[in-house]
Amino acid sequence: MKEEYVRVCPKCGSKNVKSIYLMSPAEMARPGAKKLKERFPVHPVGSVVIGWQPRNPEVYICLDCDYNGICPEVEASKVKEFKKNLKH
Repeated sequence: MKEEYVRVCPKCGSKNVKSIYLMSPAEMARPGAKKLKERFPVHPVGSVVIGWQPRNPEVYICLDCDYNGICPEVEASKVKEFKKNLKH
């Protein structure tokens, strides 16, 4: 059986992360999203934000702690172990 992978915030361990390119306007109003708008060109179109960053296409924001950056994919069965190993 193929293992399922999930994106995880490297700061808090949350699975509640979202690509900046698929965020609603309400999500873009979050404090962490402000930092993203300063770093990356994003343009709201309807209810989806479309952005493009050729050197770093996979930028995510954690909707729990407002971390923004690269979020690793972790095997779903190992998320708890990943969280235990985070340095706070």
